[in-house]
Amino acid sequence: MKVYVTGGSGFLGRPLIEKLVAQGKRVTALAMSAGDAEVVRELGAEPVIGTLHDTEILRQSMAQCDAVIHLAALMKLFGNWNELFSVNVDGMRNILAVANNLGVRRFIYVSAAGVLCDGSPVVDADETRPRPKKPVGAYAGTKAIAERSVLEANCPGFEVVVVRPPCLWGKGDLAMLPTLSQMVRDGKWKWINKGDYPYSVCHVKNACEGVIKALDKGRGGEIYFVADGGQTSFRDVFDPLLRTQDVDPGEASMPLWLVRAIASVLESVWRFLKINGEPPIARDTVSLFFTPLSINDSKARQELGYEGSVTLKEGLAELKNA
Repeated sequence: MKVYVTGGSGFLGRPLIEKLVAQGKRVTALAMSAGDAEVVRELGAEPVIGTLHDTEILRQSMAQCDAVIHLAALMKLFGNWNELFSVNVDGMRNILAVANNLGVRRFIYVSAAGVLCDGSPVVDADETRPRPKKPVGAYAGTKAIAERSVLEANCPGFEVVVVRPPCLWGKGDLAMLPTLSQMVRDGKWKWINKGDYPYSVCHVKNACEGVIKALDKGRGGEIYFVADGGQTSFRDVFDPLLRTQDVDPGEASMPLWLVRAIASVLESVWRFLKINGEPPIARDTVSLFFTPLSINDSKARQELGYEGSVTLKEGLAELKNA
């Protein structure tokens, strides 16, 4: 099988390419820069330098591929809507159209559990839970639009499958964990509601398993949640996760209502004064990280044979030894 991967140099893309290559699949990976191209080449993929908007490059490099796995996305928790829409929606639609026109048989779109976030608690949600009319923020909003466009493209001969992991974690994370650890070191960390709320996460290796299971067995037009096993709270995961970085998150906590109010005020100030960068906390952050967000992945386990075999204990041990 020849597989085309976008976002292959990213946190999820790197171990995914390694696993695909180990299974004997031939992988072509879209890379935005020479540096990204070198990363995917070292993983065993054939790199192609270009962007999601380079239609001719996509057409030439995707020819004779059997499947596309679309990981590439822009995640900014206080991002400009048009900027995120250009990548997460227009870019996705472009690569989707190219794949369809070339006769690619399967298109796997990696979405996010965050498409369900509208500021209200999401607890034990499965794939039957409808997307809210107004997800919080540009990231969740554009991913939700992209997901809907992907599913609408499903048809005989062109099967599309959506995989929805929650928050990814594990070795190789160069964004979330380093950022949170630095917040603790700088004295800027506080739990929200003591971290005592349902929250699902997905180890990056488990996410890779879910994506490949969807590639091999997923039904066209379907959505599959994949996550680590068991019900956990935010604190169950992030307290030991932060401690792998030799920081102590402590006990200080703030109520959710107060954090939401602060985030709303800060966003208004940032926009009114046209301040560059992101505010210390935004509503997107509150919705995606500090509000209950737990999912039920029974469908993937029953239909795809997904196991999510990397446990919290194993993943933490890997980080401590990194």
